[in-house]
Amino acid sequence: MSIAISNICIVTVNDANEVISNGLILIQDNRLAYVGPMDASRIPENAYLIDGTGKVAIPGLINCHNHAAMCYLRGLAEDKNLQDWLKDAIWPTELSLRPLHAFQAARLACAEMVCSGTTTFVDQYFYVDQTVKAVKEIGMRAFLAPAVRDQFDAELCAKMLQQNMEYYRLFDGMENGRIRIVLGPHAPYTCSEKMLRECKRISDETGMLLHIHIAETPDDLGPHQAEIGGEMTSFEYLDSIGFLNENVIAAHSVWLTDHDIEIIKKRNVKVVHNPTSNMKVCAGIAPASRLLHEGVTVALGTDSAASNNRLDMFETMKTTALLQKVAMGEAAALTAVQCLRMATIEGAKTIHMSQDLGSLETGKLADIVLLDFQTPHLCPWHPDIPDNTISHIVYSAISSDVSDVIIDGQVIMENRCVKTVQLKQLLNDAQTATEDLLKDAGILGNDKELERVESSYPQHLFDAIEHE
Repeated sequence: MSIAISNICIVTVNDANEVISNGLILIQDNRLAYVGPMDASRIPENAYLIDGTGKVAIPGLINCHNHAAMCYLRGLAEDKNLQDWLKDAIWPTELSLRPLHAFQAARLACAEMVCSGTTTFVDQYFYVDQTVKAVKEIGMRAFLAPAVRDQFDAELCAKMLQQNMEYYRLFDGMENGRIRIVLGPHAPYTCSEKMLRECKRISDETGMLLHIHIAETPDDLGPHQAEIGGEMTSFEYLDSIGFLNENVIAAHSVWLTDHDIEIIKKRNVKVVHNPTSNMKVCAGIAPASRLLHEGVTVALGTDSAASNNRLDMFETMKTTALLQKVAMGEAAALTAVQCLRMATIEGAKTIHMSQDLGSLETGKLADIVLLDFQTPHLCPWHPDIPDNTISHIVYSAISSDVSDVIIDGQVIMENRCVKTVQLKQLLNDAQTATEDLLKDAGILGNDKELERVESSYPQHLFDAIEHE
């Protein structure tokens, strides 16, 4: 299938951050066959035509840290510090989570992400088979990690790693490579040294990425600080056991010492900054601008809708820029160009796909987002001034400006209409499923009272893997 997007302003995010004010994008099958100045003679006779007049094309946004199926707790776990948020709201509710709940919540998350311009996401949660089904249906690209935390239990460690590898066997590379399975050790304070070492060994043997929460709080090792870390930070501890390398996706990385940053650089660890979630659970402000200055790959993530409330990468880009300016006391601490790159090409580097994703260049995969700039909050607009276009994307654009989304050469949303699902029915299904879950959990009705849970990993979360 050929697709031609004509008369479009193209923000390439290439090495030169080139902006083509009046351009043409040609798609052949799932690849970009041409990205350059407008030339009508290049358009194939049988091409599917999209008029880009008044619109801007950007690479599909890459959300590098999410827990998609946690949409079921949107607006219900509010105004708590991180550990209270987990113990009072998240972990108790997960005791009632079942496959159907996870599927409908993941579908909802995928729809929200597509509608707000995200084409690829990195996820860590339970019931990965259900998220796979949701990703297939919506048509997204996803890197999915089962949330594995053994709570320092050797038997549980073995079982959870077995589950991760079963997911890998069943689903990795599905849907023309759009679905990839990665390893998901939750955090140093929930994973034993044995589990972390095993995850690293498996990663070395298979090339699987490692998606882990690190240094989200000052006491990241929690009650295990003395026994496993001593005086070490999380990064120092993980480095001491040989865990860290270029395959590690380190979500949050808020509380970093100078030595931590040296380790991150030395081991080529990829960092994911989640500013909105970090602020909401009072986790702190990550030194994102310093990490970039030090040459570290820093991508962006929303975290879950339970801790962010929205899976909106436009909000995340703007928040990132503004927060770093205030934190550093310098207006140029993080620029619009840098933030856009963090949401695109830096994200592609994080998932080891910068050769195929993250910029609009001939030969790359056709993951494209179109923004309608014909709206008051994006006017006046000067397409011949590249910085003006990029500034508008980061500081002025909102998710509802996304008009069209193409993923892997397929038109997933056109003129704000999602083509792969009936959105109204999806919303109804998600509402019904989450109400069922919340009733079981005692959040709706008076069936039972939530109890504070220190740690939990109920059997049903890793029993049978359901798949088609």
